[in-house]
Amino acid sequence: MSEFLWGTATSAHQVEGHNVHNDWWTFERRFTPSGAACDFVGHLEGDLDRAAALGTNAFRFSLEWSRVEPRPGERDPDGVAFYERLVAGCRARGLAPVLTLSHFTLPRWCEGGWLSPATLEAFERHVAWVAERFGGEVEWFVTVNEPNVMAGAGYLAGVFPPGHRFRPDLADRCLEALVRAHGRAYRVLHQDVPRHHGGRRPRVGIAPHVVAWRVSRLDPLGITRRIGERFDWAVLDACKTGRLALTWRTADVPEAAGTLDFAGLNYYMALPADAPSFLRFAGLLHRPPGPGTNDLGWPIEPAGFEEVLVEAHRRLQVPILVTENGTADAADRLRPAFLREHVAALRRARARGADVVGYLHWSLLDNFEWHEGYGPRFGLYAVDYATQARTPRPSCEVYRALIAEGVELAPTTPVTKEAIA
Repeated sequence: MSEFLWGTATSAHQVEGHNVHNDWWTFERRFTPSGAACDFVGHLEGDLDRAAALGTNAFRFSLEWSRVEPRPGERDPDGVAFYERLVAGCRARGLAPVLTLSHFTLPRWCEGGWLSPATLEAFERHVAWVAERFGGEVEWFVTVNEPNVMAGAGYLAGVFPPGHRFRPDLADRCLEALVRAHGRAYRVLHQDVPRHHGGRRPRVGIAPHVVAWRVSRLDPLGITRRIGERFDWAVLDACKTGRLALTWRTADVPEAAGTLDFAGLNYYMALPADAPSFLRFAGLLHRPPGPGTNDLGWPIEPAGFEEVLVEAHRRLQVPILVTENGTADAADRLRPAFLREHVAALRRARARGADVVGYLHWSLLDNFEWHEGYGPRFGLYAVDYATQARTPRPSCEVYRALIAEGVELAPTTPVTKEAIA
C-alpha cells in the first residue's frame, strides 16, 4: 500500500507574486492588487524547508501557465527554471510534488477564457509540455482546482474573471469546458508521461470544492439542498460517467468518462441549504464572524468532513486525496482544534471504508485570497507582508504531532460499498 500523503497546499498566484501575465493580475485591481504576494519565488528554499519541518511528505503547488508561456508558443526560461527548482526542491526534501495545472488563472492571451474552444486547445498543448518536462519527477497531478467555484464565481457572483453576474447559461458553459479540459488533460498525461519517461504512470484527478449541506427550515421543499448537492458532485460524477448535470440540462462529456485515478476534494464548511447561506457562500452577502465560525464567518463542522469523504467514496469508488482543508484564523485560536477534529473525522471516514490516501492542509503560508485580498489568514506560518518574514503559528506543532501519530489509530475495514452504506 502506498504511503499516506501528509502535506500542505499552495497555489501560484496566491504566493508567488508578480504574475503579471495572467487574467487575475488585471481583474484584481477592482479589489486588492496581489503585488509581491508572499514572494514565494524569492523564498522558495526556505518555504520548502518549512514544509518539510512539519514532518510532511507531500507538497501541493500550481504551475502558473502564464509564467512559463507569457505569450503563445513562447517559453520563459526563468519561469521554467523556477518550477524545475521547485520540483527538485520537493524531491530533495522527501516531499511528493502534487502539481495543479489550473488554479483559477489563465494567461491573458487566452481571449474568451474557458468559453473559447481555442483555450481548450492551448491548454491541451500546455499539458503535453508539462508531461514531457515534469512527468518524470511528478506522479500526482490535479488538472483543475475547484471548477465549480470558478464557474460560479466568474459568471454568477462576478468576483472572479471575467466578472459576469447572474449568467447561469455562461456558468454552465464554463463548467462544461472545464470538465472537458480535465478529460483532455487526463488523456494527454496518461499518453505522454509513459512515452517520455520510460513507462512511468501518473496519477491524475480533479479537485472540486465540496460543502456539507444541512436541511434548513428556510427551504422546506429542499430546492437549495438539491442545487448544493449538484454543486458538490456534478463534476466528479461526470468524470466517472461522462454525463455532466448542469443548471437546466445535462451535457455529454465523453472525454471525461473514467478519468479519475483519484478524487481530489476541498472541504472547508457545512452550511444550511437555504438561499441566504447560498448567497453568502457565493460572495453576494456578507456574514460577520461569530461563535463557531472562522474569520470569514465560515461555520466549522468536522462531522461534515467525515460525511463528504464517505459520500465521495460511495459515489466514485476511487481513492480520495484531500487537496485542501483549513481555516481562516489570524489569531490561531481555532486552528489547533480544527486540525485535531478534522484529522479525527478523516480517521473515522477511513474506518468506515473510505479510501482516503492523503491530507493536504490549506495552507503552508498566509497568502493572497483572491477577491478577499490579504485579510484572511489561512497559514500554518504567518506572513508579515511588509517584510516577508515567516513566523510559525502554534498550530504548526499540532500538525506535526498529528502527522507523527499517523492515520491508523482507528481500525480500518475493507473498502466495499457495504462498508460505507
